[in-house]
Amino acid sequence: MAEFKKDRRAASRRMIIIPVRIRGDGLSEGMFYTGLSKDISMKGIRLKTPENLKIGTEFIFEISFPDKRIKPKGRVVWTKDIEGVLYYGVQFSGVNIFDRLKLAKYVKILGEA
Repeated sequence: MAEFKKDRRAASRRMIIIPVRIRGDGLSEGMFYTGLSKDISMKGIRLKTPENLKIGTEFIFEISFPDKRIKPKGRVVWTKDIEGVLYYGVQFSGVNIFDRLKLAKYVKILGEA
């Protein structure tokens, strides 16, 4: 009999591929990494980037939706290498009220699509 892992996520994910800029920790002013999201929720984002992001490190993630941009703080909580492509799980740790409202609206729209 096959066993299924229980989904431990506090918020449901929505699939979306959009550009993400990653700023902070050890990067010079004006410097950033780039990546692409794979999915997003109210609690975090999964992204891929060729950069080596260390678990536990905090960054500011500039997430560019088609008509708006948000800049939540987040912490890398997991990493996975799939056939040489690095994927990261980021838990949002600081989202201002305006960005939270934009994120909620966009996650809702994605859920209705």
